[in-house]
Amino acid sequence: ISDEAIKAAGETQKLSGIEGFTFTAGGAEELQAIADSAFDGVILSNIIDNLLPEDAIVVLAETRRILKSGGKVLVKLNPFLTDNQIKEWNIKIIEKNFLDDGLYLWNQSTEEWTELLENYFSILEYKEIYFPGHDQYNRLFLMQKSNTTTNTK
Repeated sequence: ISDEAIKAAGETQKLSGIEGFTFTAGGAEELQAIADSAFDGVILSNIIDNLLPEDAIVVLAETRRILKSGGKVLVKLNPFLTDNQIKEWNIKIIEKNFLDDGLYLWNQSTEEWTELLENYFSILEYKEIYFPGHDQYNRLFLMQKSNTTTNTK
């Protein structure tokens, strides 16, 4: 997380009058300092699909570890880009489905994301949110940590 994002989060917190938040700049490795089962819920919005795939795996595993049993996680993913969109928008292909359009994008289908996420969490609900201005769908997964979901990768 960038220092600018941390600064913006702190300013938003002050304006809201809500206390008790801690913001930390750093990479996925920062999650390792958090105690097991420390959180009731986690929101990962435009996070795991904008990381290197190996870092995304670390974030998912660490998120599972820091969630309490029964804890929930909301994952928001960017739209899946078709081959035609990638060509039309001149998006750089780094490797297979890993793209660079100014930010990294791990461009997996919803089915691929579902298969990966089910290694860490039970999926409670899936929704697509349509954005008419871009004619695309963002993808939302509401999931829960249960004792039956374990990382197999």
